[in-house]
Amino acid sequence: MYKSLEEIFNSVFLQFLQQMSGRALLLILFFWAVLTVVTPILVRLSASTRANGEFFVITHTSELIKERIEARKVWGCWQEGRLLQQHHERKTQLQHWHQKLRFLHHH
Repeated sequence: MYKSLEEIFNSVFLQFLQQMSGRALLLILFFWAVLTVVTPILVRLSASTRANGEFFVITHTSELIKERIEARKVWGCWQEGRLLQQHHERKTQLQHWHQKLRFLHHH
C-alpha cells in the first residue's frame, strides 16, 4: 500500500527521464560535467586569491603601523624638544627675575 521513499523517487525519476527528450538529457549531462570540472578549479583559485589578499592586507597593514609608529616617534621627539625649549625659556625667565629680585633686595 505505502511505497518507500526510494520507490517513490525511482518512479518519479523514471517518469521524468521517459518524458524528457534525448537532447535535453544530453544538455543536462554536459552542464553537469562542466560544473564538475570547473567547481574545484574555482575553489582553488578563490583560496589562492584569498591567501594572496590576506598576505597583501597583512603586509600593507604592518607597513602602515610601522609608518605610524615612526611618525609618533618623530612627533614625540619634536614635542619633547619643544617642551625642553619651553622649559629652558621658563628657566631663563626665572633666572632673570631671580637676578632682578636679588638686585632689588640688595639695594
